[in-house]
Amino acid sequence: MAADITRVAGIGMDGVAKSTPIGPLPAGDTFAIGDVVRLDSDGKVRKALSGQCTVANVSDYIGFIGEVIASGQSVTVYGKGTIFRAFGSSLTENAPYYIGATEGTLYDAQVASADDPVAIAINTTDVLVVK
Repeated sequence: MAADITRVAGIGMDGVAKSTPIGPLPAGDTFAIGDVVRLDSDGKVRKALSGQCTVANVSDYIGFIGEVIASGQSVTVYGKGTIFRAFGSSLTENAPYYIGATEGTLYDAQVASADDPVAIAINTTDVLVVK
């Protein structure tokens, strides 16, 4: 059974590798560091959810959030190549992580059989975004 990966409040992206950011874009939700997001048909960034965003065949997944953002503000999204230090010590090194069944979350297993991993744990605290 898939488990939601716990994030640690207040830990971010300082001093880690970042991809070229996407944005600023309008936030359609309130976000925490490390939320997995998609671009909605209304042009707003929203929390991703497996089933809405099966990465293998839906193009609306765009990456991860790097800071706490309130709905209605501008948000910057980070994708492939970014390392996030926001996960405490709950990760299994070299394990794949997937868009979760709870909005904005990472899971340690596929929710849908077509789900592709969006991140890989590079150690017990950091993930590398791979999609």
